[in-house]
Amino acid sequence: TAVHVGIFFQLSAFLMPLSIFFTHFLARAKNKKRILTITAIISRLPLLAFLFFPSHLTQSGHSAFYIHAFLLIFLFYYLSVPIVLPVINLFLKSNYRPGRFGMLYSISLSLNQVILFVCTLLFGALLNKDADIYRYVYPLMGVLGAIAIFIITLIPYKEDAEPEEVLPFRKEFKNVLSNALFIMRENKAYRDFQIG
Repeated sequence: TAVHVGIFFQLSAFLMPLSIFFTHFLARAKNKKRILTITAIISRLPLLAFLFFPSHLTQSGHSAFYIHAFLLIFLFYYLSVPIVLPVINLFLKSNYRPGRFGMLYSISLSLNQVILFVCTLLFGALLNKDADIYRYVYPLMGVLGAIAIFIITLIPYKEDAEPEEVLPFRKEFKNVLSNALFIMRENKAYRDFQIG
């Protein structure tokens, strides 16, 4: 239904703001590589369940069950975004100078968008030829996504020697929000990038 399609397309947009808050908490986490590994398993392996979806889903008598299962699987998939992106950001920031990091990050983000666009077009063309191709594409996407996250864990990262002071959640939340607003207000290049 239209409601299910709307939920599907809003999942990533709804979960993305969580990365603002997770960034600060993940910066203090002790074993970021383990967090990424667990995230890869929890968020990418459920995509293998599509192998067990029936052919011609809309004609089966259990289509409502499979539609809800589809949304639940992608909820798990998109839950990784607020965890993976901040950790990648921390890993790369520890390896590159700030000026160089910004340039490389923008190039990688642009390439990511181009590749996503091309893959979406190809996937759409495949779906036009065979409506059940998603049963094989999504599991492949899950395996490749997990491998990509495992490769990210190979990026060298040094933990800070001095742990940050742990503040109460309310104060931590206020600090994260005020810092995000300060950056958006003061860093014109970053603000323009986010608006674009």
